[in-house]
Amino acid sequence: HQRLGVPVQQGDRLVDALVDSIKSHLLRGDQVVLKDFAAFKIVEKKAQIVKDPESGHQYISPAENVVSFVPIDSFQK
Repeated sequence: HQRLGVPVQQGDRLVDALVDSIKSHLLRGDQVVLKDFAAFKIVEKKAQIVKDPESGHQYISPAENVVSFVPIDSFQK
C-alpha cells in the first residue's frame, strides 16, 4: 500500500476486485494472463486410481476441473 500511495482499505478492495475478476473469467472458461507474471486457466484433471497411504485401500478419484497456474519464464529466473 505504501508503494501505491493508497490507504490499506483501498488496497484491500483493489486486490479483492482483481481476485473476483480472475475468478469470473476462469468460471467462463477464459485463460487469464497477468503480464510478466503468470497465466491461470481451468484444466480437467482426469479420473485416476489412488491409494490411501495409511490404509492401503485403493479408490477412484473422479475427474474434476482445477485451476492451473503457469509462471511466465522470466518470472522463474
